[in-house]
Amino acid sequence: MRQEWDATGAGAAVATAPGEIARAAATAPGEIAAVAAPAPGEIGAATATAPGEIGAAACRRAGQGGQWETQRARMVGQLGETRLLHSLLVADEAVIMGRRFGGDLTRLALAGLLHDGAKEMPTPALLALAEAQGLITDPAERARPSILHGPVAAWLAERHWGISDPVILEAIRFHTTGGPGMSREACIIFMADLIEPSRDYPGVELLRRLCRQDLRAAMIEAINQTFDYLARKKQPVHAGMTRCLEWLRQEKGGLPRMESKEMAIIAARAMAAKKGAKITVLKLEDLTLITDFFVVATGSSRTQTQAMAGGAEDELKKHGIRPHRIEGFREGRWILLDFGQVIIHIFQTDERDFYNLERLWADAPALPAEEVLPE
Repeated sequence: MRQEWDATGAGAAVATAPGEIARAAATAPGEIAAVAAPAPGEIGAATATAPGEIGAAACRRAGQGGQWETQRARMVGQLGETRLLHSLLVADEAVIMGRRFGGDLTRLALAGLLHDGAKEMPTPALLALAEAQGLITDPAERARPSILHGPVAAWLAERHWGISDPVILEAIRFHTTGGPGMSREACIIFMADLIEPSRDYPGVELLRRLCRQDLRAAMIEAINQTFDYLARKKQPVHAGMTRCLEWLRQEKGGLPRMESKEMAIIAARAMAAKKGAKITVLKLEDLTLITDFFVVATGSSRTQTQAMAGGAEDELKKHGIRPHRIEGFREGRWILLDFGQVIIHIFQTDERDFYNLERLWADAPALPAEEVLPE
C-alpha cells in the first residue's frame, strides 16, 4: 500500500498498481552489492548480501531486529521500488561507515532506512504539512520544497512511526541540508546518502575515496559540490548548509578522527607490552570494505590473551575509541576486538596456526616490524 497525505501527517492508505511494491532483496541489473562484516571463523569470506541485509544484521545483533522489520515494512508501503532500494543501500553504507568512523550501528541502520520516508510525498502535501507543523526554517525551503523531505520525515518518524531516539531523528532531519554540531551518526547518514553504491554523478568517486579516509574532508567536499551545483542552477543555498560548512572548517571543530593505521600501531604496541608474540599488522584497506587493518597476535595462555585484549582496549580508550564488539574473551583461544577500521585478532598458538589469517589474506601487505614495534 502507498500513502496519501494531509497536513496533519496522517496518511490514508490507497491501493497501488500491481507490482509497485518493491521486494527489498531485488536489485536492478548491475546493482552493486555491499559487503558484510564476517563473524569470527568467517574471516576471509566476505559475503555479498541483498540490499538492506547489513543494516538488518546490525539491528539484530543489538536486539532490534523487530524494529528493523517493522520500519522496513513501513517503507515498502511508503516508497517506490527505486527509492526503497536507495534507502536500503544507505542503511548498509551507513553501517559500513559506522564501523570505520565510529557511531551506533543500530541508529545508523534505522536512520538510513527511514531518511527518505517523505521523499515521494507530493510537493503540495509536503509543503502544507511543513507549514502546518512549523518545520520551515529557511527561505530556500520554500524555493525548493523538496528539501523539506528531511524535516518532514523526522517529524513523521517521531509522531507516527514510533521513533523517539533523538540521534536517529537528527540524522533524518539534516541528511540533506546538514547543520552545525551534527552528531557523528548524522554526519555519516549525510554522506551515506550521497555515496551508496547506486549513486552515479560527477564527483561521487572522489567522495567515496574521501569517505574511506576522512569524514570531515568528505563532507566539506560534498557541500562544496552542492554549492557549485546550486550556483549553476541559480538556486538558493540553505543557511543550515552554510553553517555546517563553517563548523566543519573550524580548526578545533568538526570531526577529528584517529587514522586507522595509528590505531593499529597503538593496539600492537599495547599487546607487545603484555608480552604478546608474533604481532603482525596487515593492511586491508585496498582489498575489502570489512576494515582497514587486521592486528594479529599470539598469547601462550588464556590469561595472557585476555591481558593482551584488555591492554589494547584500555590503550585505545585513552583516545576515546571503544570496540563495537568483543568476541571469544571468556574462552581466550581466539579473541576478536572489532574497532571498525581496525580488527584485532588474538590467538593462542594452536588457533593461530590453524586459522592462519596471513595465508587467507596473502595479498594484504604487512607493515614493517620496525614501524610497528620499534626497539
